[in-house]
Amino acid sequence: MKVIPRRLVAFEKGELAASWRVLRGEEEAGLVAEFEQRFTEYVSVPYAMAVSSVRDGFSCLLDVLEFAPGDEIIMAAYNYHVMPLIVKKRGLVPVFADIDPDTLNIDPGQIERLITDKTRAVIVTHLFGRSARATEIQKICRERGLILLEDAAHACGAECDGRKVGGFGDFGMFSFGTGKCLVTLGGGVIVSRNTEVFTRLRERLDNQDHPGERWHSTSYYLKCLLQIALTNRTLFAVLVYPWILLADLIRLDIIERLTGDKYTSADVSAKSQVQPFAEFQALLGLQQLKRLDAMNDKRIARAQLLDRYLEDVKEIKRIPVVGNREHIAQSYTVICDDKNALRRHLLRKGIDTKESSMRNCAQFLGADGPFPGMAGIDDRIVELPCSQHLSENEMLYQANAVRDFFGYPMTSGPGGGR
Repeated sequence: MKVIPRRLVAFEKGELAASWRVLRGEEEAGLVAEFEQRFTEYVSVPYAMAVSSVRDGFSCLLDVLEFAPGDEIIMAAYNYHVMPLIVKKRGLVPVFADIDPDTLNIDPGQIERLITDKTRAVIVTHLFGRSARATEIQKICRERGLILLEDAAHACGAECDGRKVGGFGDFGMFSFGTGKCLVTLGGGVIVSRNTEVFTRLRERLDNQDHPGERWHSTSYYLKCLLQIALTNRTLFAVLVYPWILLADLIRLDIIERLTGDKYTSADVSAKSQVQPFAEFQALLGLQQLKRLDAMNDKRIARAQLLDRYLEDVKEIKRIPVVGNREHIAQSYTVICDDKNALRRHLLRKGIDTKESSMRNCAQFLGADGPFPGMAGIDDRIVELPCSQHLSENEMLYQANAVRDFFGYPMTSGPGGGR
């Protein structure tokens, strides 16, 4: 039996050692500014600022945009629930739009009808690595005089109509945690085309106090190293997988508990002590940015194997992964009626899957519907492992485990292997 962790984090030889030397002050500084410059070139925007997290950066961005209490922000109803909580915390009103069930992203056709004289902005989230229809949404925002913010936390390197997502809006947000496309052991970047607001954001974040910065960076670095070590195939199989099996007996997802994959409403305040993006993170970002497109292309190829192997399984719905980087497969999602039974079946086959962190935010916050495009989505999604570091045979093994659950015969992979 193969044992496959839900995420695999791996760096090129020498990268972690070099980042440790930077953390200890043994290497040159100035890497954060260089990373920001390289990122602007990658996304084709004039400004970029590295931040401690998208959550903290988004909070500060809303502050410097100087919206008035009661102003409305349109966003997808199926979303990361912390985002509308941050909006509400600042006295603003999240207005939820239905999603396109074929992409799980906001439906541009739903935006226009929700615009009122109080609407100030639209947030478009590119979920699971699938780009939203950003060109259409950009056109709507320009015609109606609305600010467009892109949440590209899942989609660094994804494209829409040949352009990198995050570069369509007035502002774009990217996340670099251990489960993301580009990994700097946490942190993120906010990009912008608005000189005035970006200047205020930079001043706001640069002028904050950072108590215990060195200790915070070191402890966080060591915590991330532990997470990376535990996703190593051998260590995961010996040290982690048995505990996941035991925890599943009481329906406890210990990986989400250990990695902080889920947040509560209290976390919006409790986790908001801003720390700067560290030099060691910038070093990792600079190295990975050079090969990001290649990493995404390899992950796309892995996801397309699952597409092919699961194409005839009628009991699941997939979001097909196309080869032009519209979908870079940050997560490979399948939608089915009994996700918990499927996850337990896969776990007993050695495959650790993830329950989606996204949810029906309209229902969560008591907003009126209906939202037919989202019907039953949030409690039916399973995320299968889809790292570029997985082999073709590991993708085939996963596919056959899914096929087995639904009663389909095993399929053959490259060279006839199973």
